[in-house]
Amino acid sequence: MASTSRWRMVTHRSDDERGMDGVRRRSALKLGAAGIAGIGPLSAYSAGVARGAPSATPVGVHVAYGDDPTTSLNVGWTGGTADTARVEYGTSGLDETAMASTRTLPTDDESQPVAYTASLTGLEPGTTYRYRAVMDGEASKTFAVETAPEAGGSFRVTAVGDHGIADPDNPGQRPDTDDPEKVVARAQAQDPAFHIGVGDLSYSNGKPSTWELYFDTFEEFYATTPFVTVPGNHEAEVFTGLQQYDARLNQLMPETTGTPPNEKRWYDFQYGNALFIGLNTTSEDCAPPSRFEEQVPIYDPRCNFDTASDSISDQQRALYETQREFLEKTLSEAAEDDSIEWNIVYFHGPLWTDSPDHAPRQVLREEWGTLFDKYDVDLVLHGDNHVYERTCTVSNKRALESGSDAEGIVPAGTTYIVNGTGGVNHYAFNEGVPEWTDVRSNEFFGVTQLDIDDERLRVRYVVEDGSVIDEFAIAKTPDGEPVQVDPALEGVAGDRPPTDPDCDGLYEDVTGDLSGGLAETDEGFVKPDAEGYDVVDVQTLFANRESDAVRSNPEAFDFNRDGRTDVVDVQKLFRGLSD
Repeated sequence: MASTSRWRMVTHRSDDERGMDGVRRRSALKLGAAGIAGIGPLSAYSAGVARGAPSATPVGVHVAYGDDPTTSLNVGWTGGTADTARVEYGTSGLDETAMASTRTLPTDDESQPVAYTASLTGLEPGTTYRYRAVMDGEASKTFAVETAPEAGGSFRVTAVGDHGIADPDNPGQRPDTDDPEKVVARAQAQDPAFHIGVGDLSYSNGKPSTWELYFDTFEEFYATTPFVTVPGNHEAEVFTGLQQYDARLNQLMPETTGTPPNEKRWYDFQYGNALFIGLNTTSEDCAPPSRFEEQVPIYDPRCNFDTASDSISDQQRALYETQREFLEKTLSEAAEDDSIEWNIVYFHGPLWTDSPDHAPRQVLREEWGTLFDKYDVDLVLHGDNHVYERTCTVSNKRALESGSDAEGIVPAGTTYIVNGTGGVNHYAFNEGVPEWTDVRSNEFFGVTQLDIDDERLRVRYVVEDGSVIDEFAIAKTPDGEPVQVDPALEGVAGDRPPTDPDCDGLYEDVTGDLSGGLAETDEGFVKPDAEGYDVVDVQTLFANRESDAVRSNPEAFDFNRDGRTDVVDVQKLFRGLSD
C-alpha cells in the first residue's frame, strides 16, 4: 500500500499562544469557519448562588431522561428542607403534579441542603412540556423541555468531560476562567436534543457549595436540555465518596439492574435509532483521606486492580465484572433489535489515549473493549485527559493479542474519542504520535457534536467560537461494521464514500465497501486482506479521476505524493495490489 509522511508535531502552548495549527491530523481536515464568532459567557445565567443557609426556593434545576426518553423525564434541584416538594408540569398549563423524593446532602458546615428528584411519567413522545419545581410555596422559574420522538428522523447530541466552574471560595477548585461558561454556551448554541457529561463535572472536590454554584450557573441549559452523566474521578470526593454525585445527578439517570451502592451508575437508553450506554470507572473504597482532591479511580495502581487477585474489594469486582455482564447482555440484545442502528458508549477513563496525565486503561480494554469489538460498537466517548483525541478504527482484541497498539488498527472497528476540554485546563501529549492516533489537539475548549440519522453518524469537535476543528463520519460496511469516512468525499463513487483502511490519510478503498478487505484469521480477529481494496477500486478511481469530488480533495488520492491526483496515482494504487 502507498505510504505517506504525516504531520506528527503537536506541542502544548499557553492560552495566549493558541493557534489553529495546534491540531495534528493524519487525514485531510478542513477547519470550518466560526459558526458564532466571539460567543461569550452565558449572560442569561445568574452571577452565582449566595453562600450560607440552603435556599427556600429551588436552586439549580436540571432534567434528565427516565427509563424511556419518549415518555419519562426526571427533574432534580437542591434547596433547604421543605414539608412538600413537587414538580408542576403540563403541555400548556401546569396542571399535572409529580411529588419529589429527597436526599440530605453531606456538607462542610451546619447547613443541611437537600437534593430533590421528581419523576414525570406517562408523557407523550416528541412533546414539549412546561414545568417548574416547587418547595412548599416557593417555585422556580418555568422551563420547557421536550421528550424524545417515538422513532425516525435525525437528531443531535453534544458531549464533553472535565467541565468545572470557577469558584473563588473553593481552595481545591480547578478552573479559574470563564471557559466552562463558554463551552456550555457553545453546546447550547448547537441546539442538541440532549447533552452528555462524561465525568468530572463540577470539580467540587469536597466543597458542596461548588455544586450549588455549578448548577445555578448552568441552570438555563440543564433545565431545558436533558443532561445524562457518568461519574469521573472528581465526583468521588474524599470522606463522602460519590454521595454528592449520587444525590444530585445519579438519581436522575435511567434505572438499571444494579444493586446499592451502584444502581444507576451504569445504564442504557435508546433515543431514535441509537443505543446509548453509560458506564462507571470510579470506585469509592480505595481513597486515602490525605489526598485532597479525589478518591482513587478503579484503574489506579493504588487500588491493586488485578483481575487475578483475591485481594480486590467487592466494590472493585462489581465495577468491572457486573458492568461486563451488563454490557454483554445489553449489546447482544441490541444486535437482535432492528430498530437500533448505532451503539454509542461513554465513560470517563479512556481506553486509548496518549496523554501522560492518565494512561490508557489496559484492564478495561480487556474487560470491556473486547466486547466493543465483538458487537461492533460504533463510537466510545471519554474524558479524563484534558485534550481532544480521535483514534483510527481500532480493535482491542487485536492490540492485546499482538502486544502492539499499532497492530490494533483495523479497516473497520470502533472509534474512540477523548474530549476532556470542558474548560478546566489542558494536558500535554507524549513525545511522538502513535500510529493509531488520527487527530489530536490540546489547544481548544469545546464540545463533541454527534448528528445521527439512518445512514451516518457524523461527528464534529466544535470549539468555543464555533470553529470546527475535527470532522468525520461513521458509516457501515455491507456486513454492518463501522468505518470512518470523510464527509468531503461523499459522492466519489455511488452511495458509499471511500475509506482509509490503514489510517494513513490515503483513501485506497475508493468504492467504500472494503471488498477483499476483511478476513477472519485463525486468531479470530479481523485484519485487512489485500490491504482493504481490490482492482475495482483502481478502476473506480480511474473512471472518476476528473470528478469534482476527486479534484476537490486531491490529497485523499495523491498516492505518489506529487501534489495532484492523476493517472499516475491510479497506476500507483494498482501497483499496491501486488506489493
